[in-house]
Amino acid sequence: MKILIAYYSKTGGTEKVAGAIKKELEGKGHAVDVEKVKPAKEHSFWGWFFIRLFRGECNIQPPKIQDVSEYDLVCLGTPNWTRLSLPVARYLRQVKGLKYKNIGFFATTTLLPDVEWYILSMYLLDLTASRIIEKRGGRIIASVILSSFFKRWNFTSEYGKRAIKNFCDKVETPIKSLKDYFLKQKEIESIRFLVILFSIFLLLSFLGQIISSITANQVLTWSEYLFLFVIGFFSYFSLLTILEGKTWVFWGKYLIGISLPILLTLTPLFLAFVQGKPIILGYILIFVLISFFRDPKAVIFTGAVTVLSYGYLFFNYPFSEVLQPTLDIPFLLLGMGMISFITQKLQKHYINSLEAQDEIEAARKRAEEEKDKTLTIITNFADGLLVFNSENKLVRINPQAEKFFNTKNQKVIGKTMPELVSSSKFKFLAGFFKKDKWIKKVFRKELNLKKKLTLEVSTVPMVSGEAGKLGTLVILHDITREKRIEKMKTEFVSLTAHQLKGPLSGIKWTLRMFLDDELGKVTPEQKKFLGKTYQANEKMIALINDLLNVAMIEEGKYVYKPVSTDLGSMIQPQIDSLREEIKRKKLKFEFKKPVAKLPQVTVDAEKIDLVIQNLLENAVRYTPSGKEVTVSLKGGIKEIEVTVADTGVGIPRYQQKRVFTKFFRGANVMRMETEGTGLGLFITKNIIEAHGGKIWFESEENKGTTFHFTLPVKK
Repeated sequence: MKILIAYYSKTGGTEKVAGAIKKELEGKGHAVDVEKVKPAKEHSFWGWFFIRLFRGECNIQPPKIQDVSEYDLVCLGTPNWTRLSLPVARYLRQVKGLKYKNIGFFATTTLLPDVEWYILSMYLLDLTASRIIEKRGGRIIASVILSSFFKRWNFTSEYGKRAIKNFCDKVETPIKSLKDYFLKQKEIESIRFLVILFSIFLLLSFLGQIISSITANQVLTWSEYLFLFVIGFFSYFSLLTILEGKTWVFWGKYLIGISLPILLTLTPLFLAFVQGKPIILGYILIFVLISFFRDPKAVIFTGAVTVLSYGYLFFNYPFSEVLQPTLDIPFLLLGMGMISFITQKLQKHYINSLEAQDEIEAARKRAEEEKDKTLTIITNFADGLLVFNSENKLVRINPQAEKFFNTKNQKVIGKTMPELVSSSKFKFLAGFFKKDKWIKKVFRKELNLKKKLTLEVSTVPMVSGEAGKLGTLVILHDITREKRIEKMKTEFVSLTAHQLKGPLSGIKWTLRMFLDDELGKVTPEQKKFLGKTYQANEKMIALINDLLNVAMIEEGKYVYKPVSTDLGSMIQPQIDSLREEIKRKKLKFEFKKPVAKLPQVTVDAEKIDLVIQNLLENAVRYTPSGKEVTVSLKGGIKEIEVTVADTGVGIPRYQQKRVFTKFFRGANVMRMETEGTGLGLFITKNIIEAHGGKIWFESEENKGTTFHFTLPVKK
């Protein structure tokens, strides 16, 4: 558990108790932080008393920890000055995150702790603390008070060590049911309140008896008083035993329900003059006191004892002349019924609120568990993660991202996007953020952060159905190793292709010489085999050229020599080179040119020739005999668009996303024709984009494919 101990100490007594509690909790393996609450100005005891009496508030120095939401438990400490010390009261009102927080409360006194616990001052201290904490949504689950004056009851004594250990055991033990816990706590508090009332009543009655004896105005003789005092003290001692042992708490209210009516019944027996109405009102007052337990059964039980006590009074002279059963008993029963009814409603409301708290607590724990799981995943995620809230402030950065940017969590959390972008480490974010808004979505954009660090950046908007956009998640995937391997592979392919190109070119010219009879006459059959070998060699050379083109594209060495040219004049020669194949397959071929002359484009003619060749060859090759192929050319002010449409086999929908990747060939065309490198469209796309153009397509399997590409007009 992560625990905060916050306390105010004037003379050092509370500070020592806080230190002892911290040591005990750390010994149990918990992480403990300490916050010493300091008033803006220190005062004497009477100075604080004056401020409480006339101002009721004090200022404190800004605390180091102003939000306690990250802590599992908060322990609050204060001296007992009849009520909660003003600095701690101010801290409770000022600090954030107390909602649903479990709180342990400790205090110090100059008196004996047990004596202090059962007199009014400590009760008022608890009442004040509970009222403020409950108002802020927290709940006190354990309390302890120790002496700062008497060594036998201070934090170093056996009593103190045992009390601190019990306190720490209690605060660290999870509460299984808030309903059961607080019902029991409420009964204990109610019994404690009645014990305090008993102690005050017994003390005042004893002082009153002494004073009346001295002034010779005794209402009761000493024997009569002692008889009643023994009964009252027996009830007081029984309640005290229940309270100290925390056992048989349930029966405490019934003990009170017996003892109070009996005391009220016996007292008038010793008085010379009695009126009936004060006795009846006294019984009603007892019903009200019992209702503090929020148990209608206890009120009804007390009512039954009261009726029996009333009967005893009525049948003893002179009360038969004073009491009026026909009026008094209905009045008692009516009072009991009304108070028990109100008590039942209060009990139902209180239990419902506790059950709601139980549900909230269970939901909160589930949410915290999910939050902990999410934080664990984020912390241990292999990719770097940056989490921004709806105000575009960085709220979380995981260790991997800290490593990428060589920074620490506390240095960047809470900073806005402009603040982060101003730092050289996070300058890259400027490319994803414009005019206080994130670019709609970025997916796998490469970023060279350092010389030996390449990241793949993706941004994901975090959206909730009702709350709308919650923020943005930036994912940083390290692809340095993949890029290095890709570079090695490209270099290997380039080297191999270069090494093969020379021998294959030599073979080509040698075969050409044989076919042209430059090395002597060859028979027709030999020519046939040499022709097939020559064609196979040509395919190998074409493959090598494609591989070299791909290698140069990936290395960024693909050289472009732009010249101003007419695009229409480049298309026609490529169509002419395919005339024989078009004629053989009996294709309906059409080249649609605009009537008006198109503006020229600035392109590398050799590379654009390759683009047109790739698209036309694919259209002719994969269109069945007798079908149509159409080439269109149209221009605008800013760009010229070329369209190559066929009515061939088309591209399967599930494979269309891979059309422009290396070595891709559709599953349907591979069944038709096994030859082909799958590099043509990859090279085509890179050439078009290098010229500032765009390329796209529409396709439907067994119906055909239409490729479009645009090139910008020369300015």
